Amino acid sequence: MKLFKHRSKLLLAGFFLICAVFLMPSRSLAAPRINLGKYKKGSQYLVVAYNIRRGSSANVRSLPSSSASKLATLKYSDAIVVDQSKIETGVKTTWIPVLLPDKNTTGYVSTTYMRLKAISYSSFKSGATPYAYDAIRYGLKYLGTPYQSGGNDLKKGICCSALVTKCFRKAGRTMPETYVINQYNECKFISRRQLKPGDLIFYRANTRAPYGGLVHVAIYMGNGLILNATGHTGTTYPNGGICIKTLSYGSHLASRAIYGRLP
Repeated sequence: MKLFKHRSKLLLAGFFLICAVFLMPSRSLAAPRINLGKYKKGSQYLVVAYNIRRGSSANVRSLPSSSASKLATLKYSDAIVVDQSKIETGVKTTWIPVLLPDKNTTGYVSTTYMRLKAISYSSFKSGATPYAYDAIRYGLKYLGTPYQSGGNDLKKGICCSALVTKCFRKAGRTMPETYVINQYNECKFISRRQLKPGDLIFYRANTRAPYGGLVHVAIYMGNGLILNATGHTGTTYPNGGICIKTLSYGSHLASRAIYGRLP
């Protein structure tokens, strides 16, 4: 009987240990050490870090320490440009140096929820239109500009459709006035698998017919990333304003997306 009770206690303890592991909050995950050196690509590359953990945020700190002051927060699908000048080659680290153009400073984000991509600027030239490269490069110059509903200023505040119009006009493409519906009417429509840099992504108000009105537009950059001026998840960088997101941006929006190509 004593042996049975002892075994029962061991089994019970094992059960609670397993439960503790599986129910452990995701925030307690240890940050993986990574070699950032392979992402030091130089001026011909855009290197971004993006949050892959749905429902979890990653804080951008003033120093590579969890006790340093918080400068910003990266929500799920938010992407931020890596400061390649701060990368030490041959050193594994748990902190990624990232640029905060709206604050004119470098911050640091833990590797816990983050993944990285190095994107050659030349990849934009394989876009859907001859305007893709110049349009995307122009928009990237203004990362950090805040979102403003109806705004039309690339430095003070801008809305989604105004950013699209300004980028493509700068690239030499005639564009209609800054209304999403006008840009929608300019496009021929494609499937998600056909997306190329320079294509436009339109978001609807709901997923059921008649789908509601169009509420947002973004420029596809390739590599599963979009460039947009958004106010849906915040109005300032990196959550909003002119910023980079992954295609899964705002699951309530991503499921309602329509993909268009400017002829």
